[in-house]
Amino acid sequence: MQQLCFARLFYLQPKYAVLDEATSALTEEAEGQLYRACKQLGMTLVSLGHRSSLEKHHDVVLKLCGGGQWELTRLKP
Repeated sequence: MQQLCFARLFYLQPKYAVLDEATSALTEEAEGQLYRACKQLGMTLVSLGHRSSLEKHHDVVLKLCGGGQWELTRLKP
């Protein structure tokens, strides 16, 4: 099902996409291939997820700390 959702994303090619646990059931290799394809198509992705492997596909992490507090951290290249 998750791969089908990415197929739809590739077909529509939006400028921006919000992905909520979009690769949780996939291997890290498949995750990497899908994220690279999105980047090649020029998409800006906002990902919500628990997998630490997502960090390598993003430039910034937004952590919501509760009570209206948040932290924005730039990831190293």
